[in-house]
Amino acid sequence: MLKKWFSQVAAAGMVIALAVALAACGGKDAAEAPVGVQPTLAGAATTVPSSSSPATGYVTAAAETNAPPEKTAANNYVQQAGNEAKPTAAATTKPKKTYDPYTVEKPLLMGVAIGDSQDSVLKLHGSPKSNYLMDDAEDPITVYEYDGFHIGLNPLKQVEFIEVASSEEDPGLNGLRLDQTTADAAKALGKPDSSTDYVMTYKTKTTVLKLDIDTKSKTIQSIKLFGRSE
Repeated sequence: MLKKWFSQVAAAGMVIALAVALAACGGKDAAEAPVGVQPTLAGAATTVPSSSSPATGYVTAAAETNAPPEKTAANNYVQQAGNEAKPTAAATTKPKKTYDPYTVEKPLLMGVAIGDSQDSVLKLHGSPKSNYLMDDAEDPITVYEYDGFHIGLNPLKQVEFIEVASSEEDPGLNGLRLDQTTADAAKALGKPDSSTDYVMTYKTKTTVLKLDIDTKSKTIQSIKLFGRSE
């Protein structure tokens, strides 16, 4: 009976040894392949286990292999509504008036004749920028100042003189303006009735057109039309 008992113990020991060997093999395989981790292809989303493996305690980290690339600073620009560049309106300038030309039969300057009424001046040129009184004991003259020229009115409110004060104005002398030369004046108006180093004059029965000259540059510094008596 004792022999039978030793046989049973030996058999049990072999079973235990076999179980231990099998457990050792299983633990090795578990270490090589953690539960819940699956092999992935390049670029595929990595599988994240819902819980750690009870056999090994191994937990895989989440990966974001397919996440879109970060935007660069240049791509992060967002244009605000209403901030678009808007073209500015081109500056507009008032076109210059053109006037009937000066002739011996009809001597005009800035479209105005000697003896014209105050109303006709205002109709043609509008209200003056300013005005002042040339105090003369006999015949005080009211001067209307416009941009680039002046007009004098006598006590009867009739034009006494017209004077050009800017080279930007075309006074109606066949293209002649201030700062042009005496040669330009002769070309535009013909031979003057009188001429010196200081002045050129063109006369009609009722008017005198006077051009004051700079003696050094031989250019016209003043243009004035005024009345004359026979």
